[in-house]
Amino acid sequence: MRISVDSERCNGHGRCYTVSPDVYAPDDEGYCADRDRDREILPRLEADAAAGARACPEGAITVILPAEGDAMAPVTAGSAGSAELPAPGQQARPVSQEELRQLVDRQQISDVLYRYASSVDYKDFTTLRSLFTDDAHGVYMTVADLTGADEIVKWIDGMTADKSWQHHKLTVYHIDFTGPDEASTLTYHTSHQTDAGDESAVTLIVARYRDKLRRVGGTWKITEKIMEPGWMEQRRLPQPDAG
Repeated sequence: MRISVDSERCNGHGRCYTVSPDVYAPDDEGYCADRDRDREILPRLEADAAAGARACPEGAITVILPAEGDAMAPVTAGSAGSAELPAPGQQARPVSQEELRQLVDRQQISDVLYRYASSVDYKDFTTLRSLFTDDAHGVYMTVADLTGADEIVKWIDGMTADKSWQHHKLTVYHIDFTGPDEASTLTYHTSHQTDAGDESAVTLIVARYRDKLRRVGGTWKITEKIMEPGWMEQRRLPQPDAG
């Protein structure tokens, strides 16, 4: 197994070296020290490397699996949660290619969910559209029940047209595979939105996303997104003049 870290995606969250300090380390600025390079991972650390990659919210770390038939990694990686290392003197069960590929699938699914949030924040509607299947279904609180990816993106475009700044903070809690090419997820969501011309007020939304995804042509895409609201409020605080 090898890992590769994309410097453009790495934002210095530090989750990789927090989850897997034996594999990843920070540089002087707090970014992953492996940025813009790939390297071989020792067999006993492969599960840790995959867990650290999965923890990256930006999907900056790519796990490069060995070709079919290569030696298996002698470390056990659970289908969820952190890697478990064998006790001293205990022989570990080899990890199958299917288990490793499921770890990669989890990383790719997480990347789709995080990319959805950043695409909304930056109003990158071309990227946003690419994350959905054509027949996707979207339910946003009690406000909208939408069918078709184009309708979902059009509605989000209209709802964010007057927003001067947006910030979604997501945490992917569960990824459950319902088939070889299908999955359902649970994501906790907190967002802040500022209206153009009234930067002293921010709308806070606390909610959950329930998503269904399907692999299409080798790429995971959202087939259903349901937003369940928990709390919404507006906060007002005069902001310093940036000029």
